[in-house]
Amino acid sequence: FALACGLFSGVLFCMWLPVRRFKGYTMFDCVYVESQGMYCVLDVLYWHGSSMQQLETDCRFFWVKSRIDESPELKSISKHNPYTFVDILPVACEPAALREALSRTPDLKVDGLL
Repeated sequence: FALACGLFSGVLFCMWLPVRRFKGYTMFDCVYVESQGMYCVLDVLYWHGSSMQQLETDCRFFWVKSRIDESPELKSISKHNPYTFVDILPVACEPAALREALSRTPDLKVDGLL
């Protein structure tokens, strides 16, 4: 594990992220859901010091999902991690696709779309 710290709304937080061979920093683009103490990962900008920004969007989405799936400790709160990280699956910006996605999570309170 490697200690990762971030700044959110002026509040510093730290957590332990799993690493196999730590070679640098990792930076996700996230949305924080305060009511659930959860970060929804939208994209990956850097992974272990390597820029992911030049990769195709679909590749980065696959990468994020794969890394989070390989690290189940990111999906739960523990003594090392006060927050959870979950990947968000992209949805086409079309009425039918949005209705279908929202129907899969009826208890989700949606206050906007990105």
